[in-house]
Amino acid sequence: MQNLYCIACPAGCELELIGTGKLMVVNGNKCSKGKDFAISESQNPTRVLTTTVRTNFPDIPVISVRTDGEIPKGMLMRAMHELKDIVVKDELACGDVIVENLLGSGVPVIITSGALKQVGAELENKNVQLGGDISVGSPDNVVTAMPSATATGEEDEVLEEDFDEEDEDWRSRSHIRR
Repeated sequence: MQNLYCIACPAGCELELIGTGKLMVVNGNKCSKGKDFAISESQNPTRVLTTTVRTNFPDIPVISVRTDGEIPKGMLMRAMHELKDIVVKDELACGDVIVENLLGSGVPVIITSGALKQVGAELENKNVQLGGDISVGSPDNVVTAMPSATATGEEDEVLEEDFDEEDEDWRSRSHIRR
């Protein structure tokens, strides 16, 4: 006899599995998913693996990923070991595949966050707002930005009349006019 909790639906039924092989009886399930889950769990337990992998982007050092299907439970630690060396170097979107066939299981690993695409879009937006040069995805995936004022050689001017004479730490504040 084996007791387990069904994770096939939100009900979370407490199941009792009696027997082995073709002579299995499942008690406690409120739906047919519970019976299928208990039999599958006793013969070949599988799980979806969710984790993170490293990136080359300084603002997002890790990104969330998951298997796009279930893999055998016994493969989870080997899969984690395989993914620890993965480094995402491109601006991938949610759902993009980073590993086609994890450990020969036929199951791909996908990105589960749109943060990398969002960072790329924000950088492009800043480039338009600043009117400067922003390069994304250079050979080392280093992001560089140069505002248009610096690019044109304009200097920032700090005017003393912007400060209150009675304020003792006025020199430490940034009141800048272009």
